[in-house]
Amino acid sequence: MSRKSEAVQHFNEGFNCCKAVVSAFAADIAIDEKTRTCMMTPYRALLGSPQGLCGVVAGGVRIIELSEKNKSRAMALVGEFKQRFLDKYKTVACCDLLGCDLSTYEGTFKEIEENLCATHCVRYVEDVVDMLEELLSLKPLEITPN
Repeated sequence: MSRKSEAVQHFNEGFNCCKAVVSAFAADIAIDEKTRTCMMTPYRALLGSPQGLCGVVAGGVRIIELSEKNKSRAMALVGEFKQRFLDKYKTVACCDLLGCDLSTYEGTFKEIEENLCATHCVRYVEDVVDMLEELLSLKPLEITPN
């Protein structure tokens, strides 16, 4: 199974978007389920708040941090990753990507009523896995620092 398929499967099984992205790379960085769950819990506080960071972006950054041992290269990869996401979606804020504020009753109701996570977030999960696979395979000189 491809990483993208695995991430989407986990997302559809109820993993949040951050954990779905991380789960697709877990075998490569030797993270067990318990550690993965503990590691992703703090990111949940960021999700859905008015200025909240999209969970797939948080998961992507975490994978880069855990995959790349060279701090300077990791920083360059995170910058490139963020820029690619911004180039495609113009924002990294969950509420902007979904078009509603999940920290409010109205926003949560809209998300549920319109099934926004299923129709939007799955695409973000897929795209971030693709971005990470490409970025993590780059040679050091192919990374353009921001």
